[in-house]
Amino acid sequence: MNKLVILSGVPGSGKSYFSSSLKNKRNHVYIVSSDNLRKQILGSQRDFTDEATVWKVLYELVKAYSFDERGVVILDATNIYSDNRIELFHMFKKYYKEIYLVYFSIKTETLINQNEEREFPVPLDVLQNFRRRYETPTEKEIELFKGIYKVENHDIEPIVDKILEDEKSNA
Repeated sequence: MNKLVILSGVPGSGKSYFSSSLKNKRNHVYIVSSDNLRKQILGSQRDFTDEATVWKVLYELVKAYSFDERGVVILDATNIYSDNRIELFHMFKKYYKEIYLVYFSIKTETLINQNEEREFPVPLDVLQNFRRRYETPTEKEIELFKGIYKVENHDIEPIVDKILEDEKSNA
C-alpha cells in the first residue's frame, strides 16, 4: 500500500537524514525535497527566486510517485505551519492510502551544531526565526494523519520501523 510521509522541522533538524535512513531500509522509497528541487530547477538550493515553480513541481512529483502501490514517498520540506500540513494532507489524501506526519523537535544546541555541519548553513537569525514560528501538531492534525511521530535526538529507527510495519506483516 502506498504511503506519504510529510516531514516537518526547521532547517538542520534532521529531515534529510531521516529520509536517507528510510530510503536505505527499503526499496520503492521516493524522496521529494524542496532543497533538491531548487538545486535542480534553479541551480542552487539557496535560490528562492521562483518558489512557485519549485512547489508546483514538488506537488506534481508527490502525486506522480503515488502510482507505485508499494511506494513510500517522503515530502522533505520545512512545513512549519499546522495549516500548511493540513492543506498537504487534504491535497494528497486521494492519492495515498496512508499519510504520516513526522516532526522534529531537536534541542537548540544540537540544532545549531547540525546546522553548522550542513553544506549550506542557514544564518543563525533565520534559523531562530524558523524556530520561533514553528507550530507543533494540533488536535486537528492528530485526527487526520495515520500517525504523527516526534523525532528527538535522532531516535528515528523506531519511527522508520513503525511506518514500514505493514509491509512486514503483509509480506
